[in-house]
Amino acid sequence: MLDRGTRHRPLSLLVTVFVLLNDAAGSHKGVTVEEAHICPSMTAISEADPSKTTGHTLCPLEAFVPALKRTLEHQKDGTLDRAGGLCSVVATFNRLYSKTSSSTCIAAPALPAWGPSHRSPHRPLVVNLGQGSTGTRFLHCVAEAVGLRASHGPRPRPLHASGTGAGAGATGSMPRTRPGPNPPPQNLGSWTDMLDALDYVSDSPVPYKAAAILASHPGSLAAPFLSLRDPWEWAVSRRKHADIDQKGGVAHGGCAIRGVRLHDDDGQNVAREVLARDAWALCAASRGERREPPFLVNLFLDPPDEVASRFADFLAGPGRLDAAVTNATVAEAWGKCKHQSSQPKD
Repeated sequence: MLDRGTRHRPLSLLVTVFVLLNDAAGSHKGVTVEEAHICPSMTAISEADPSKTTGHTLCPLEAFVPALKRTLEHQKDGTLDRAGGLCSVVATFNRLYSKTSSSTCIAAPALPAWGPSHRSPHRPLVVNLGQGSTGTRFLHCVAEAVGLRASHGPRPRPLHASGTGAGAGATGSMPRTRPGPNPPPQNLGSWTDMLDALDYVSDSPVPYKAAAILASHPGSLAAPFLSLRDPWEWAVSRRKHADIDQKGGVAHGGCAIRGVRLHDDDGQNVAREVLARDAWALCAASRGERREPPFLVNLFLDPPDEVASRFADFLAGPGRLDAAVTNATVAEAWGKCKHQSSQPKD
């Protein structure tokens, strides 16, 4: 895998971009995007229905491999080898994302639940596409502490009686979020309406509906990022959550078939799904004319001071949010949230 010295080098736009892999002896091997096509699993891609939007529609192989490279920069050395190598992750990507099409696997706004956003591009929706148990609660705390209307686990509530009514798919309860100075709005019936009344969203069901969120908030209307974690450590942590039932698994963004269940796997298949899923989410979030590349963070691995500074730069980026969100206020909020919890990253 990439060493720390290559962390900040820009991605090549050429399809011959290299993914650096560590073999068991510690040497490096370059694998090009074209060489990834020799993986046996890639032969089935042509069977996908081109008339339907699938995970591959939003992230073709030539974009998936560079995205995988970038996410691996925020994982431990040897992660890809431990997961079985490039072809094993490509096989998982193909198996899960090549054929499935659903109501939330969309490439453009879709009424009634996922209509086009009408928010200002000067106040984009900051959306963490990372899965739960990757530090989403801590980062939510930071966002809320700097005054953003933040929701940890947002769900719109259907409108009732003489109201306009909820769109299809707009079910569930209002956001699971801590009381704060900027409470989330009430009685918003569609997903887009609910998201447009917020500044920052994270945690389930966000990673399950990644494609629809990105489609309804294209370009500068959203500022997506991903919180990451070692796949095996993530699986162990996720199994400890009381709200994860026996059918729980990896959140594939609405564009993949159901993968393995967390409780039915020794960690290897789940790890491949996590790596494939994170690369796919980054790839999908990079489509279109985003103001800047999605931000990546691994709170469990990246240097703490560096993470706090980069997250501050991300939230306080040019033309984003408001004047109250500055590097100084984010840094203050970071320290406050870290002090409030003995385990701020879980």
